[in-house]
Amino acid sequence: MEIDIDIPEPFKELFQPSQQWRHYLYHGGRSSAKSTTVGIFLLVSATNRKLRIMCCREVQKSIKESVHRLLSDLISKYNLPGWEITTETIRNRKTGSEVLFKGLHGNEQDVKSTEGVDICWIEEAQSVSMQSIQVLNPTIRKEGSFLIWTMNRLTEEDPAWIWVTQQNASRAYVKQVSSTDVEKLLSPEIIQDREDMKESNPELYEHES
Repeated sequence: MEIDIDIPEPFKELFQPSQQWRHYLYHGGRSSAKSTTVGIFLLVSATNRKLRIMCCREVQKSIKESVHRLLSDLISKYNLPGWEITTETIRNRKTGSEVLFKGLHGNEQDVKSTEGVDICWIEEAQSVSMQSIQVLNPTIRKEGSFLIWTMNRLTEEDPAWIWVTQQNASRAYVKQVSSTDVEKLLSPEIIQDREDMKESNPELYEHES
């Protein structure tokens, strides 16, 4: 199916890949709509065909700390058909797609036992440890599977940054995204906050936008 939305230029490779990437890494500030755009991609893809999607973050003590609410809101906003939202998972009755939510830290056996994942989205990837990465990566082993990393990079020593851009560079699509790239997806309030921050705190503006 198609939805009426302009896909920001930095994300077009995700929607229409030029080759089969193992890793997609999007990095940028909090106002760069990374989570929203990746969420749209996952839901539209899973509305069209059967997929098993796992959404991860380093620490997730409850479902409230996951992207469950974001995906639920996107389903409602774009009126995506067939989705059934439960307290723990999101499933599509028509395609059989399902979305799972897991924390990585201290959850090694549960992550390892998750089979048949087509797409894994790691949110807030700047916080993910190398130990978690080394557990997660071989778990996503289905033919054609891939991982999407979204992060607001803290340093060049962030484990996810090193893992994707150095150790897997030949199979990775890496893109920086700023709020100006996704202007059409931002609310007037966010745009005004961004402009105020640019004037009052340029250093924080560079990190957040």
